[in-house]
Formats: sequence, C-alpha cells, structure tokens
Amino acid sequence: MNFFILIASACLVLTGVQCRKDGYLYDSKNCKYACVDNDYCLKECKSKGGYYGYCYRWYSSCYCEGLPDKVKTEKTGRCTL
Repeated sequence: MNFFILIASACLVLTGVQCRKDGYLYDSKNCKYACVDNDYCLKECKSKGGYYGYCYRWYSSCYCEGLPDKVKTEKTGRCTL
C-alpha cells in the first residue's frame, strides 16, 4: 500500500500538476480591475493565464476562472489610486 502511494506521488510530481484558482484580478496597487463588459475581462483573464473571465456587474470587477497560483486574486492591503 505504501509503495502504491509513493508511486502515485512520484507520478504527480513528474507530470507537473498545476493548481488553478478562481478570483478577482488585482493590480500592483491592490485595486480590483474595473470593468463594464465581459470582453475586457475575458481578454485580461486570458492574458494572465486563466481559462475564462467575465465582468461581475454587482462589484464592477473582473472575475476570472482557472488562473495559475502565481496570479494575485486577494487584496493584500489598501487600494492606492
């Protein structure tokens, strides 16, 4: 049993498993990407490596799906304009 777990873990490491996440896009000033249409957000999300993006109208912000882990999707401080 332990051998099977070891082999499965090694296969995952060797294949380069990539984790994906969803969230709002933030710029370098901790501000969300503002939007008015889905096309803009789709373009921005894809440029960051995401699968899909749309303008979440309630917050007027771009929401992305399938982003790489390295992309900032959480606010880390105050938005400075």
